[in-house]
Amino acid sequence: MTKSTEKYPTVNVVYPIPGGGPYTYFLPDGFDGEVTPGCRVVGSLGRRLLTGIVTDTGVAPPQGVRLKKLSAVIDECALVPAELLELARWISCYYLCELGEAVRTVVPGVFLRVGDRMVRMLPDEIPLLNNYSRL
Repeated sequence: MTKSTEKYPTVNVVYPIPGGGPYTYFLPDGFDGEVTPGCRVVGSLGRRLLTGIVTDTGVAPPQGVRLKKLSAVIDECALVPAELLELARWISCYYLCELGEAVRTVVPGVFLRVGDRMVRMLPDEIPLLNNYSRL
């Protein structure tokens, strides 16, 4: 873990949706890697699993609040550089929007999938693709 998370194994996460945070979470069980601001994580918000961006690490847990654990840490290093995170903070202050919505403007949408559904194409089930894979 990073030096900042040794005291508190928690992170603040924002989601690219209205009302998207920041929310404080515990790191997943058995996770011993390094989490830095700008990393993508998967966390539950209500009954949905969402991809979010870590904004702070080692945050003191709020008093009287029961924290959830993150489902997964996606990135080993920060996807969003500190400069872009700072730009998103400036956008959220200047335009009076939430940080998660500002992050959505500076990070390509494919990296911030919202929702817990995944669509995959299985080449074995599509005859036309099978013909091309043999070339």
